[in-house]
Amino acid sequence: MIRIFQMLCFQNFKEAYPRFWPVFGEVINIALSLSIYWFTAKAFGVHFEGNYFSYILIGDIALAIPALLFTSVAMRLRESINDGTFEAILVSPPKTYFIYLLWGLASLPRELVRIFLLLLTATFLFDFNIREYQWFNLFILEILFFPIFLALGLLGATMLIFWGRGVSVINQAALMLTVLAGAFFPVTVLPEIAQKISFYFSPFSLFLVTARKVLQSDWSVFTTALPWIGIWFITSLPLSVLLFNLAIDHNKKRGSPLLVT
Repeated sequence: MIRIFQMLCFQNFKEAYPRFWPVFGEVINIALSLSIYWFTAKAFGVHFEGNYFSYILIGDIALAIPALLFTSVAMRLRESINDGTFEAILVSPPKTYFIYLLWGLASLPRELVRIFLLLLTATFLFDFNIREYQWFNLFILEILFFPIFLALGLLGATMLIFWGRGVSVINQAALMLTVLAGAFFPVTVLPEIAQKISFYFSPFSLFLVTARKVLQSDWSVFTTALPWIGIWFITSLPLSVLLFNLAIDHNKKRGSPLLVT
């Protein structure tokens, strides 16, 4: 299984960066994005307490992997259906859901490269102080939330099997949840009831609010969030696996080829 995962990672990485030029293009795209962040911070940062550029950048970096896990499983499922490998995966020895979870995780090395290039570009071109933050704390938090966001990604794939569509909806949902989590503005601007709903019922908000604190070595919010992290951790993956298997059984009983858009 480890060998399969390595092959999937290599395939995904090779597709993204077959030569040096795509890496160069990635750096240019990152520089353009950071320029937008920079000028946005210059325009609106006067009303913000602290470094607004760093605030936006931290939101981008912290939510990059959660957003990837949230969307990648459904995207890989659609890819396998369109290229005809879905039926072969259904009869392969490993559990179908496990293969797609591995396939979703295989996009991780590519995203880590993007995050590294993002930090590098921000540090050298935009004077971002990388030493100001405790990155190991963020790494620990990311690992803790991994199963939760993978489970949500599997739920998205389940929707795709049931209805034959939904990738665009999943991508839009990821964008909306990212924005409402406070990636680009503090959640304190929202009404208090909206803040509480967002924090306790959206893993994106729960993660990002906690991540911003632990990056500053402040674990107080983590203590408050821990019971809710535990609830999401215990319930999300078993529920998503159950619903995914039900969707697979429903597709088999239907007896017609699965088509997605």
